Amino acid sequence: MRRIILRNLMNVAALISITVMVYPQDELQAESQQGFWWYLLVFLFLFGAMGSIIWAIVLKRSVQQERENKKENPQFKRGEEFNPKVVPKEFKKEVSFETKRQSVASFIDTLPLLPVFLARSLPTPKPLAPLPVSNDEGLLSAIEELEATHADEELRLLSLKVLAAFRTRNAVDALSKLIQNDQSDEIKIKAIQILTEFNHESVFEPILLACADSSKRVRTFAVQALSKLNIERSEAWMRIVESDDPERLRLCASAAIESGFAERVFDRLLSKDAKQANEAMVLLALLIKADKTTIVFRRLAEEKNQILQKAILKVIRLTGSENALGGLYLMLERKDVSDEVKKEIDEIIENITMNRS
Repeated sequence: MRRIILRNLMNVAALISITVMVYPQDELQAESQQGFWWYLLVFLFLFGAMGSIIWAIVLKRSVQQERENKKENPQFKRGEEFNPKVVPKEFKKEVSFETKRQSVASFIDTLPLLPVFLARSLPTPKPLAPLPVSNDEGLLSAIEELEATHADEELRLLSLKVLAAFRTRNAVDALSKLIQNDQSDEIKIKAIQILTEFNHESVFEPILLACADSSKRVRTFAVQALSKLNIERSEAWMRIVESDDPERLRLCASAAIESGFAERVFDRLLSKDAKQANEAMVLLALLIKADKTTIVFRRLAEEKNQILQKAILKVIRLTGSENALGGLYLMLERKDVSDEVKKEIDEIIENITMNRS
């Protein structure tokens, strides 16, 4: 309040000073008029002081009245005095159980549209165009050198360079035998590299078998090489599944487990991508047909997602192998398996036994 009064006094003094400066000087020469200006100055000073006091009293009363009004209002928030534009926070409404159940139901309704549930049979591979056979003398000589047990590693590496120039069936066969039988990791890795560069479906199986090699270096390189092949992987898997050679099925299934492909196959069953879903279905069928069902039924028993359980059972139904009967009977004895899943298991067992008879 003191600052307000001093500010007004200074304004009045400035006004008088300006008036005196602009007034004609010849009229101020008379001594009789000097007294008049002093009286005028005192009058204006008193007038400004009284106005400042009155204005301060009115301002004080208005502030007090405003505070009393705020105290009487119980909904007044202290923060609004500093930020009157604050918008009250709106709390999200909790989603009811009924709404959640409807969303889950709508998701389940879309499940028949997934490739695994649309499939009526396992994918059928297209006829494979075999690589040509070469009778080139340089190629045949290099193959003989690789098959010789007395050849040193440097000589075999030179022979591998010759094979790399021939994208032929006999070159693939020689490289496949080398991967399985040679003792040198360097030779095996070089042979896998050449097969990968051939980029033909006939090289899929020998590279897959290398994924179960005793050497960790060879296994790691083979897994990476398998992912680089630009082929129809589901068809390559299916050609193995269609084999009637139990030993071939067992070795390929073991390689799939050792490489980690088998463990990752389950989540891909529910993929919306047809290629991923088909590859997962065929690989799962390989495990069942090769009688490597432990990993399959362990996942089926431990899985909490009933949708994935149904997808696994769908592949077992499509495979129709008797190798799955033992695991299916054990699933029926478990108390933590739902009645709906047990009903589907009963149907699968009935279908397999009927086809067997």
